[in-house]
Amino acid sequence: MTYFAALPDSFVDQLHLFGAIAAYSVVGVIIMLLCVLLSNFAFKLNLRKELLEDQNTAFGVMLAGLFVAIAIIVAASIVG
Repeated sequence: MTYFAALPDSFVDQLHLFGAIAAYSVVGVIIMLLCVLLSNFAFKLNLRKELLEDQNTAFGVMLAGLFVAIAIIVAASIVG
């Protein structure tokens, strides 16, 4: 039983797969950054002030949770 049956055999197919992965990664990062900017606008907060100047740990944890949630949603939409 082979575990890597879905991987392409030829080098050209591997390059196409790598290109698709790179493109989806860039799109995912752009969507994630847009969501963070949208949340910054929606919550009427200044990300730089809250994280660097005030060192608001709770805001950092909330932002990390937002990143994880958006990453799961973007990954599911790309795969599905």
